[in-house]
Amino acid sequence: MSRSRKTPGDQAVRDRIVSDFDRNFLVEAGAGSGKTYSLARRMAAGIERGVYRVEGMAAVTFTRKAAAELRARFQEALEERLREAKGAGEQVRLREALEGIERLFAGTIHAFCAHLLRERPVDARVAPGFEELGDVDNLRLRRQAWRDFVAERRAAGCGAMLDLLDAGVLPKDLDDAFAIVCENEDVEFDGGEGAAPDAGPVWPEVERFWAQLTALRPPRFPEETTCPVQRRFEADEGRLRYGRRDRAASLANFLKAWEKPKVTQCYWDGTGKQVKNLVDAFAVAVAQPFMTSWRAYVHRLAMAVLIDARDYYAAVRRRRNAVNYVDLLQVTARMLRECPHVRLALRSKYRWLFIDEFQDTDPIQAEIFLALAGDEDGGLRPGSLFVVGDPKQSIFRFRRADIDIYNRVAARIEETGGSRLLLTANFRSLPGVCALANEVFPPLFGALSAPWSPPFQALDPVRNESEVAAGPRVAALTLPDAGKGAEQSEVEAEAIARYVRSEVAAGRRGYGDFLVLTRNKPRLGLCSTAFSALEIPVEVSGAGFFCKAPEVKALALLLTALADPLDPVSLVGVLRGPMFGLSDPELFRFRQAGGRLEIGSPLPQCEEPCECSRLEESFGPVLPAMRHLQSMLHLTRSLPLPAAVDRILEETGWLALAATQPAGAAAGRLLQVVDRVRAVVEEGGGLADAADALDEEETSNEAEALPLEPGRRNVVRLMNLHKAKGLEAPVVILADATHDYEFPLAVRVVRTGATAKGFLRVACKARQGFGWVVVGQPRDWAAHEEAERKYVEAERLRLLYVAGTRAEELLVVCRSAKAAANKVWREFTPFLAGAPELDVPEVKTSGGKRAADVSPTARAAAVEAREAAFARARVASWAARSVTRLRSPSECASEGGGDSYGGAESGASRTADAGDVGPGGVSWGSLIHGLLEHAVRHPGAARADLDRLARWLTVETPELRPFISEGLDLVEAILRAPFWAEVRGAEAVHVEVPFAVRVEAGRSLGDGDVASVPTVVQGVIDLAYRARDGWRILDYKTDRLPSYDPSCDGIVLARHGGQLAQYRAAWEQVTGEPVRREGIVLVRGGRTAWAPPE
Repeated sequence: MSRSRKTPGDQAVRDRIVSDFDRNFLVEAGAGSGKTYSLARRMAAGIERGVYRVEGMAAVTFTRKAAAELRARFQEALEERLREAKGAGEQVRLREALEGIERLFAGTIHAFCAHLLRERPVDARVAPGFEELGDVDNLRLRRQAWRDFVAERRAAGCGAMLDLLDAGVLPKDLDDAFAIVCENEDVEFDGGEGAAPDAGPVWPEVERFWAQLTALRPPRFPEETTCPVQRRFEADEGRLRYGRRDRAASLANFLKAWEKPKVTQCYWDGTGKQVKNLVDAFAVAVAQPFMTSWRAYVHRLAMAVLIDARDYYAAVRRRRNAVNYVDLLQVTARMLRECPHVRLALRSKYRWLFIDEFQDTDPIQAEIFLALAGDEDGGLRPGSLFVVGDPKQSIFRFRRADIDIYNRVAARIEETGGSRLLLTANFRSLPGVCALANEVFPPLFGALSAPWSPPFQALDPVRNESEVAAGPRVAALTLPDAGKGAEQSEVEAEAIARYVRSEVAAGRRGYGDFLVLTRNKPRLGLCSTAFSALEIPVEVSGAGFFCKAPEVKALALLLTALADPLDPVSLVGVLRGPMFGLSDPELFRFRQAGGRLEIGSPLPQCEEPCECSRLEESFGPVLPAMRHLQSMLHLTRSLPLPAAVDRILEETGWLALAATQPAGAAAGRLLQVVDRVRAVVEEGGGLADAADALDEEETSNEAEALPLEPGRRNVVRLMNLHKAKGLEAPVVILADATHDYEFPLAVRVVRTGATAKGFLRVACKARQGFGWVVVGQPRDWAAHEEAERKYVEAERLRLLYVAGTRAEELLVVCRSAKAAANKVWREFTPFLAGAPELDVPEVKTSGGKRAADVSPTARAAAVEAREAAFARARVASWAARSVTRLRSPSECASEGGGDSYGGAESGASRTADAGDVGPGGVSWGSLIHGLLEHAVRHPGAARADLDRLARWLTVETPELRPFISEGLDLVEAILRAPFWAEVRGAEAVHVEVPFAVRVEAGRSLGDGDVASVPTVVQGVIDLAYRARDGWRILDYKTDRLPSYDPSCDGIVLARHGGQLAQYRAAWEQVTGEPVRREGIVLVRGGRTAWAPPE
């Protein structure tokens, strides 16, 4: 197949990125255009041209994984340019950058801010050594602070808190609102206004309405009625009868169901129309006005409590000397804003900023970047800022990523002389895949103009269709309508699993070629189950899936029951759960026999077999289960908690059972539970804290379900869309076509200049059933919601763009045969009209489990086979060896010790020379090596400079400080050696060069041994320099060697010849150039023992 590709249509832009360094750029790069690659190429090109220096660069991304990828891409770009560089100056700059690449900051924005604060703790007004709270730790501390705050304010008689409780609002109803307020600490929220509405004039209106409604009701409501009004009639009648007329909360509790009533007229025996008119009129005239005032009143109370609680939590963090991610950003921005000297110093240190995925930037992050790239006149320093992003992939508004901020920064760059560049070439997808995006999205993006949506830039595919086998590039997977709920998703998941299995079985694909995406997270478990049923290895990503896994929920419930042995509810859940599987009749039988459903309660004991049989007959299977739980309770009290959980998993066989699932997903989650429990214990938590932590992780971005073998590549990847940005796969399947749940809007933030005004609707999950209940909201919330809805709808379309641009070769869009049910991917429907239907064959599975052979002969054979497998596994398939272990077999003296050379081969016993100075040991050798390295890197260093360095190098080994003077004498003697003049005049010099080379089995290791298996030999070359006739390699030795007798060079070289041989081989393998000479620098004697030339 042809691999030739056309030149990208945006090549001129790409050339400008690596050549124009005097201008700030915002690069808008479409999907698959190589954003990170372009950024890394600019960084390397700037190094080559002498514009940038590594220590003055900061590259900021938004995930740790992206930061690691960027650093690797930068190193690759440097190495590529070094291979192609012609001039000596360019080569020197590139080599220096590679040698000092660790001085480049490449990390997340939060890591960058933490780095700045640790540099300037006094200016930032933070205590040195502050603790950074990750997502999980911040969540746990915030929840604990909220509980403590509520308890303290209730005890103190806080007016707003007591009024909220009187209004029927529980503290847990404010949990989600408190999280929003804390995540937006830079926002000044509208505190609301309004007193409690007067219920007195409204009650007569309610009673009059109820009398009219009662007169219209039929004698009996039909049993099959679906009319909402009839279903709640009796409950509302009770609320009306017993509601307190002096409490507005009682009236609100009644009226909240009548704001938007629904009447099914056919169940009212001819009065349906009258009932509908009556109910609608009551809603408009009475229910809606009162509830609007009531919610405004509750909103005012709630906001007063929430802002107070936010300040309380901030004080908790300060007392603990801990900062969360919001603190890192806010404190850094405040420091840069209020401290001009710090701003100037950091601008001098970080002269060039490179920002990746800029569309995910929040307002505080943007302020930090602009402050560091700015000048004191309010502009931006030319060439200081290079920003890469794609506004069409801005999909994290719920994490404060703001498309408005992107647009403002873009305008700021252009206003200060910078430019906006467009990258449209797509290197990822085949033309047939790009056709979907190019046809579907122009009208969708065009319908929502700025600022809600950016203009669409068509993808320009670089790849050719001939690169892969012919076939469809976009296909539909249409499934019969299976009804509402999860049934349709289950049918769809099974069909996807069959397709994947058939493709792999036919040899056309590997499991790692498939990426399955859903719009939301709740149905990920259905897909995972379908894959497991067909023994397909799968890796699931998506915060919340871990804690919702059945085995994790069951184990969390067990820990909860063990934490409180008197909790019967948790105990019953454990007994009825997957660990014991007991039925309600069995639990009832246990109680009837006199058993107590408390783990700590005494259990009947027996000694005689007949008595034991009677007890088992009387109490049933619950009795041994309770005894097992008591033994688990004993483990948690007698062992460290992580060890106790380990023992529980081992003794129950639960972990072994979970490991039998394909890819070990369930086992991986159970091991992850043990790790989480261990982390809780290390933080000072107990059993109850560990149980809570497994539930707390649900809302954490760090709570990922890990497989038993993390990093395994040949697995199907399954995730929600927010996790997929930046990823790609040969085949992408867009699943869960009918499940389109949109969360209610809760917050609207309006930014004007440096101020941010927030409007919050306080809502909570319904205490019964599903959905959300509005607790309180501003009077003008409808206007705020309408404005925010435009941003949310635009982001939904951008999510579709992400979904449609992940595939390299084939994009599969699932859909239902019932057109109205296709909600998630409905915008793709017109394009799918011309797409082929995906063929999903039936997959034959094994026809049931075979009967196990447990005969003695079979068991003996199994034991023998297991032992043979273990024996094979114990045989090493590779080995690793350090060069410093390579010695002449005839020598046994150790390097760095106090031994002298001697033995039969030397002809006489030797002791240390009279001029021998200084101690021995590894620390002494490290000190001398460090001083010599500094002398090479800084030829003009004086003895005073080396003395200061020596004292720094011996901070952890103060016993060497009395010998520093002697060490400096040795180093100065080396600097006068003949080879040192060659080093100073060499074309290229390298010090402390690490290497690793592979020695195949059967090849010599250089010390008389032969590698029995492939062996990686690793080490560090002390000094390599290019003399006139080629490379020379030297190794420093600080041993007490026969340094002063040149006739003993043979002994020295025999001892260390294996090392020198490996150094030579490694250098020649890496550089492709020959080594002319290699030798040993005898530091104590100030001379060099050169190996004879080959």
